[in-house]
Amino acid sequence: MLAVAAHPGLVATNIYDRSTGLVTRLMVRLLAQDPEQGALPVLFAATGDVPGDSFTGPEHWMHMRDGAELIGRSKTAQDTKLARRLWDASEALAGVSFSLSADICL
Repeated sequence: MLAVAAHPGLVATNIYDRSTGLVTRLMVRLLAQDPEQGALPVLFAATGDVPGDSFTGPEHWMHMRDGAELIGRSKTAQDTKLARRLWDASEALAGVSFSLSADICL
């Protein structure tokens, strides 16, 4: 089993509709990338030769746009106790249970 995470960066989609503020919509219009570019980190995570426990995101502008690459994770994202709590809560909410193999470090 291989687990990786990805984020698309700042992407101009209709998630920023009229219910968001004017400043947010203006920033999206000026700074966001198109959905095709936003898909690249997700595609890289899904199809690239990346190791497990990786995190992919955009290459440029503070990892918010253009291309795809492996990027580092925050200290919070590396917290194994917090990861275990998230795993357990996710199983409970989904009503499923998965046995973890010994090589998964939760």
